Parts: sequence; C-alpha cells; structure tokens
Amino acid sequence: MLILVLPLLLVLSSVTFTPLLHRVLTALTVRAAPRHADAIVILGGGLNCTTGVLTATSQERLEQGIRLWQAGYASTLVLSQQADALYGADCPKVSDVSLQLLQQRFPQQLPRVEILHNVKNTHDEAVETARLVTHHRWQQVLLVTSSWHSRRAAMLFAKVGVPFTSVPAPAPVAASGFIPTPLEQYTLLRELAAYVKAWIQGEL
Repeated sequence: MLILVLPLLLVLSSVTFTPLLHRVLTALTVRAAPRHADAIVILGGGLNCTTGVLTATSQERLEQGIRLWQAGYASTLVLSQQADALYGADCPKVSDVSLQLLQQRFPQQLPRVEILHNVKNTHDEAVETARLVTHHRWQQVLLVTSSWHSRRAAMLFAKVGVPFTSVPAPAPVAASGFIPTPLEQYTLLRELAAYVKAWIQGEL
C-alpha cells in the first residue's frame, strides 16, 4: 500500500508546490466564444451568511453573467438558490442577494430571472438546469462559472444533457513567484477532491 501511496504523494507535491499548478488549473478550464442563447446560467459560489455579501467567486460569476446579458447574448439570467442544508435556513440565499444587486444596478431594465431551487452542488445545478431546459424548450444556454471549475461543470452539464456553451469568468492572474500561493494550492486540491467525490457518487 505504501508503495502506491508514495508515488501519488510525490506527483501531488510536484504539482501543488511548483509552477506546474498553473498549468493544471489552465487544463481545468473550458472556454468558448459566447453565442446567442436562451439563457445565461450563473452557478453559485457562496456568500458570507453574517454579512449577506457574495464571496469574490460568486461576484466574479455574476459580473460575467451581467456582461453577457448586456452584450445581448441572452435575455434571461439563471441564478442558484442554495439548499438550507449548506449554510442553514437563516443564511441569505445567493439568488436573493444576486437579484437585489441586479435590481439596484438595473432598476429600469431588469433581466428576466429564473432560479435553480434548493441546490447543494454543481450536480444539483446541472439537474435543475436540465429541468428548465425541458420546461422552456431551450436550445442553448451559456454556462458561467469560475475558470478552474468550468471543466467539471461542463462534464456534469453534459452528463444530464444540457445544451451549453462554457463561458467562465476571466481567470485570475497567476502568481509570478515560483511557489504557488496558498489560495491557488487550496483551489487545486479542492477541485481535485470534488472530481473524486463526483466520480465515486456516479455523477461523472
């Protein structure tokens, strides 16, 4: 067993603690040119339950969705409403906070909004989007998430038959130093763990 674990740890260390990490994060990105679609699906990225403020990840995704909407690629935005099981029933909903921001910025021309209800993860978001696609007979949606999350999201959405084009938020600028930042390391390890979990649960 140790013979199998040690090479795995060596490979993981060589990726996590060297500039190779930046290449791996790039490989996790699926990006295409935007096209006209029926809706823009903005995946949730969390929020601070105490302050009711979106995390930087959620804000980046929302801004990308807004840019696509303002450019005329679709007239409908789809927002995620997290399940109570994630942060508790008293925590504000990502969808509600996002909608409030939209109302503040575009009081005269608010886009049409659909909600992905009671979702716990990206798989749930894909399933709920598939339901909307069937209900509205949508032919194409633009899938908006973070760059490092876009490949897994694309795999999950493809698995449930959603016709999409992946247009993630712009990737953050990679650190210039030899050693990746703790945030970059955390991002990679978290995403790899999510792949393993999705595979075990049969979602991928």
